[in-house]
Amino acid sequence: MKDKLTLQTTDKPLPCKIVNAAQRLLQLQFQTEGLQPSYAKAYNMQPVSGPAVQIHSDLLARHCFTTCYRNGRQQIADSDPAKMSLPVRDQIEVLYKNVVKSPLNDMEYLQADIHKFDNTKMREHLTKCLENRWMTEFPKLS
Repeated sequence: MKDKLTLQTTDKPLPCKIVNAAQRLLQLQFQTEGLQPSYAKAYNMQPVSGPAVQIHSDLLARHCFTTCYRNGRQQIADSDPAKMSLPVRDQIEVLYKNVVKSPLNDMEYLQADIHKFDNTKMREHLTKCLENRWMTEFPKLS
């Protein structure tokens, strides 16, 4: 119940516990590497060798974002890449070191407007996904 209230409080960042619960659902639904605890220290991250996705909880910057490796390219979806703290940069270096020569330098930043999500419905949708124990596509703006 406390976690549901936290999800409904839009002015607070998502706790790692909730981010990790979402990643766990994604692990159950999709065959991919990554999806390790979002708050893990870099030395606890397992390098990936194929298609992967990772949600990062940047506790210092109070910010979440996603990285992935697919089709031979490493990508990051982040509304503000300048906010990325050193511990998260270290996570990225370790996670993708087996598939990309220079993970931080070779990263392709996805345009924030490629997927225009309806931010007013994001937390409500995530709550439903967690309650149903199944992730579905997040609502986009028309």
